[in-house]
Parts: sequence; C-alpha cells; structure tokens
Amino acid sequence: MRIEWTAGGQVLVTCEGHGDALYAKRITERLQSMGGNLVIFFDGWLLVDYDSDLRIELTNWLIKNRDRLAELHAVYQSRLVAVAIEVANVALGGLIKIHPSRSTFDQEVAAANLAVAAP
Repeated sequence: MRIEWTAGGQVLVTCEGHGDALYAKRITERLQSMGGNLVIFFDGWLLVDYDSDLRIELTNWLIKNRDRLAELHAVYQSRLVAVAIEVANVALGGLIKIHPSRSTFDQEVAAANLAVAAP
C-alpha cells in the first residue's frame, strides 16, 4: 500500500494484492492530518481482495468526514472490490466517481499532479 499527497489536498492511495485491515489506520491518519476539500484517488487496479475491517473503517471515516471531501475517484478490476466501492458509494450519496478504465483514472491523477505507478 502506498499513499502520496500534495499540499493542495490531493491524495493517491494505491493498494495491490490483499487489502489488510491495518491499511485503514494509515490511510485515515494521513487524511485526518490534511485540511478540508480533499480530492482522493483510490487505485485498487491490482487489489484482489481485502479484510472487511478495511472496508468498514474507511467507509465510516469517509461518512464522518463527508464535509471535507471534494471528490473521490476509484478504479479497480476485482468484482469483490467493486462491490465494496459500490456499497460505499451508496453510503456517500454517489460521491465516488468510478472510472470505467485505467486511462481515465490516470488522466485525473495526472491532472492533480500526482504520480501514477505503472500497473
């Protein structure tokens, strides 16, 4: 798991393989340390599965801090990850922009001056 960020509030979270529940604490601590108007990019392209506590803790933090979120983008391939993101999107009132392709996600990340790792 990797987290990159800019001073302007853009954050790129990249997860691969198995999403460990311990990731939630690292991610939420980074997000909490930043100001409002966060633009979050979740790169789950190579994420295969995850601990349910990761999904629960991240979704709960996002709901509690909804007023701090300007945008939330996600990309993934795994059907299991898709279900988690779609459920979170319902809980967040449709805030998550789910990208249909890797290229559209990478374009948004690049526009936010964040580096995209090659998949």
